[in-house]
Amino acid sequence: MREEDDNFKVPIVLPSDHHVVKSLILYKHQELGHPGVQSLMVALRENYWILKSRRTIKKIIKTCIICQRFSVKQPEIPEGTLPEDRVKNVSIFEVIGVDVAGPLIIKESKKVWILIITCAVYRAVHLELLMSLSTENFILALRRFIARRGRPSIIYSDNGTNFIRMDNSLKTINLRRLGTSFTPITCKFIPPAAPWWGGFWERLIGLLKRILRKDIRNSVTADLDKIRSADKKELNKRLIYRKRLMSDLLIRFRNEYLSQLYQRSTIRTQVYKPKIGDIVLLWKENLKRIHWQLGRILSIYASKGGIVRRARIKTKSGIVIRPIRKLCPLELDGESLITNEDEVPDTPGDPETQDVPESNTVTTRAGRQARPPSRYCP
Repeated sequence: MREEDDNFKVPIVLPSDHHVVKSLILYKHQELGHPGVQSLMVALRENYWILKSRRTIKKIIKTCIICQRFSVKQPEIPEGTLPEDRVKNVSIFEVIGVDVAGPLIIKESKKVWILIITCAVYRAVHLELLMSLSTENFILALRRFIARRGRPSIIYSDNGTNFIRMDNSLKTINLRRLGTSFTPITCKFIPPAAPWWGGFWERLIGLLKRILRKDIRNSVTADLDKIRSADKKELNKRLIYRKRLMSDLLIRFRNEYLSQLYQRSTIRTQVYKPKIGDIVLLWKENLKRIHWQLGRILSIYASKGGIVRRARIKTKSGIVIRPIRKLCPLELDGESLITNEDEVPDTPGDPETQDVPESNTVTTRAGRQARPPSRYCP
């Protein structure tokens, strides 16, 4: 029986800081199917008595890659301030965000898309119809928008191929050779797999779909042309009165609306501070955790507020750029966890770390100081 087992009656006492003991704990952890701290400690005490066993086992389990794949969580990133392009005093549609919604099925079984162009400051919306997703159709739609609303100076978009090719086409234009004094249009792209970076236009796509389901429904392209014609007619009426209204709206917009956007919640939990060389999991919605790719951080990029929000990752399939919210850090230690009051470097590089001496005081789970046994002789 169990009481007659000599190893159970008089277990072997082992130190907690020896590499053989750590290998034994890791071996038992893998042999028993990756159990938790309590189950593994019970199994080891059948034959061994490891000093400071709970703390040692917990530390060893944290180094198990398979367990971390299923237990690691996405890091919390503190909210930043509003970008300068969203609060500065500019004309309407001078700073815009673009995206494509669709496809919509029209008569003759054809597909069309809707190009959404929204003002980043005043939230005005302009719609254009796209017969295809080619770069040529997008440039033509942008030309129609400029002819009606004016020329923008900054365009925000995601990493769609038509948007990137349009940016490459604009860079090939030599304005000096053409003899024009126009300032070139600046295109800014959000990081891949980070749609929340374009939240000020992504939210409008949901509103647009809801309106289309209720009002337009089975309309064809001719009906959309009528809507655009009616919109143009309304905009051309009472220009002087409209300019005065826009001036008054600008003052109230900044005083009553933009001031409310600065309110944001404070993260009370610990914030992950990425470092160059950290091993991370690339979070993906449609894949199980066991199939997530492993990667190593090559460089980090901080925003103007000093918060690291994206990183350059090396994986087995290549080098990618991902936001910090989609990176699950592995092998975390005390140097990789900071509070939101700590500073973050503005430029990529290894953050400065300090060695914190480990306290010799042992406490119980209830927070009381643990006393060694009276007969214990170290």
